[in-house]
Amino acid sequence: MKWKFPDFLILIIFLVLYYAFLPQFFYPEPRRDGVNCGMPILAITMVFWIIGTIAGVLIHFLWKLILLFIKKHNTVQ
Repeated sequence: MKWKFPDFLILIIFLVLYYAFLPQFFYPEPRRDGVNCGMPILAITMVFWIIGTIAGVLIHFLWKLILLFIKKHNTVQ
């Protein structure tokens, strides 16, 4: 029997990436004059959290539907 990586673990890995690691790559460079507003950082983080969660869950459910569809049509033959 072939070992299969659980689908929900892939979803959890991507959600951790969206929450913790990916937003940091898009933060603007700090300004040299000492005036640094936190709003762009907050906006980037919130966009990754919201859009990343929606996209990750949607892709997960779409993948499950595709697998179910393939499994259903392969057993009919």
